[in-house]
Amino acid sequence: MIRKAAVAGMFYPANPEVLSRDVDNLLTEATAASAATGVVPGGAGKARGKMRAVIVPHAGYIYSGLTAATAYALVGKAQREAEAAGGALWNRIVIVGPTHRVAVYGCAYSTAKAWATPLGEVAIWQGTAAALAGVPGVAPHDDTHREEHAIETQLPFLQKVLPGLPFTPINAGAARPEVVADVIEHLLTDDTLLVISSDLSHYLPYDTANEIDAFTLGQILALGGPLEHEQACGATPINGLLEVARRREWEPVLLAACNSGDTAGDEQRVVGYCAFAFYDGAVSDGTTMASDSEAGASSQTAETGTAGATAENRGANGSSGKQAGGVIPESAGAVLIAQARAAIEGKLGIAQTSAPQWGPWAELTTGTFVTLNKNGELRGCIGSLVDDRPLDVSIPANALNAAFRDPRFPAVTAAEWPEITVEVSLLTEPAPVLVDDGKGGFRAPATEAEALAALKPGVDGVIFKSGYRQSTFLPQVWEQLPEPEVFLAHLRAKAGVAPDYWGKDVELLRYRVKAWEE
Repeated sequence: MIRKAAVAGMFYPANPEVLSRDVDNLLTEATAASAATGVVPGGAGKARGKMRAVIVPHAGYIYSGLTAATAYALVGKAQREAEAAGGALWNRIVIVGPTHRVAVYGCAYSTAKAWATPLGEVAIWQGTAAALAGVPGVAPHDDTHREEHAIETQLPFLQKVLPGLPFTPINAGAARPEVVADVIEHLLTDDTLLVISSDLSHYLPYDTANEIDAFTLGQILALGGPLEHEQACGATPINGLLEVARRREWEPVLLAACNSGDTAGDEQRVVGYCAFAFYDGAVSDGTTMASDSEAGASSQTAETGTAGATAENRGANGSSGKQAGGVIPESAGAVLIAQARAAIEGKLGIAQTSAPQWGPWAELTTGTFVTLNKNGELRGCIGSLVDDRPLDVSIPANALNAAFRDPRFPAVTAAEWPEITVEVSLLTEPAPVLVDDGKGGFRAPATEAEALAALKPGVDGVIFKSGYRQSTFLPQVWEQLPEPEVFLAHLRAKAGVAPDYWGKDVELLRYRVKAWEE
């Protein structure tokens, strides 16, 4: 069975000559653009390991073709250079994309012998079924592939840069990151290139999309997440890749990012795009592009709160925990608060009403804080920026710490307990604040003014790092310190440096918070 092209003439030209010319032009333009910004396809002279994977967009070529070509130009040059040296980097391809038309549970592969495009047929690797036999969460399912565009749009590029190589198409539907990762790992060899097909945010105003996409790019750079589907239509495939990257210690490099408002669409409802390369043992030489937002935090001790409570960061990079965000229903807030209250009341010996039962989301792991306020004033706040404990463990533990172990306050007493309200916060992973470098990429802020302009008052939780010194404020602190200059001055003073200090060792990270209060 040959799977016929489903979106030729819609997402890319149906005429073979026109398609061939357009893809060649995109690859040439991408190579020139990358050279102009210092990111040279092929990575000549770069101290990096072998390229293992790419993330590429799958919109119509007029919108996202150049972004995709940035990754494929790099792939093609790397393969040609290896062949010239007597070998080849890759002899097989695995492409994992999302489901836009026919949903599936888990992952689904195609049983076709080949897929057709106007440029010819691309053979399916005939070892797919055997490699995936007995692997949980994957099965053959041709219907989900028949009209899907996410994988098909990659094939004309691959026919140009890796001609003749067989591939395995995988549609990832409703599946946990570790399930997708296991499927991928059963297909990977040292000679396999992994391609992840995904766009970013969809149909948002230009500035809003840029903000959300920057945050998403930072999560990918941090090997963080998991991403939500509001961030990327291919969140499931990307999350699987991130899990594989953490297991195998691959390192991501952002090659390009834009949205349809930058290419061929209006700015009222844009779709975001990005291109990444993942390297085995990558080492940056300072010429690669980074994102406009965040990349992961390392394991360190931090502080938070209005004046700062002790917090333990258990290591953002490499954490395979299932993070909160859109995953946690709004109704969970009442349960989290009630369980925090119950833990404190049990310690105080106060008669308790029955707390609502934990929901199925209680197994999720993410940074958490419990904040106590008395008559509008802080009475205790302790938590973790990143935590590998499930919520039904971390929330009661942090509630007890906030009530009885915050070093700034005496232990809470039963007499004052009726005057105290409880607030619970769930955090995304911390990741660096970055700014536009003016060349189509991003970098760390070079000045305090750049950093201040990049912060989002009322939205960002911020971590300040200078050498071994570190401090953080939750986003709620913006209510008391609404001016970025004052906010940052207090944050620096809290870290034990001068309130106006700015040096080359300064690093700012940010995170987002979902909070519930009584």
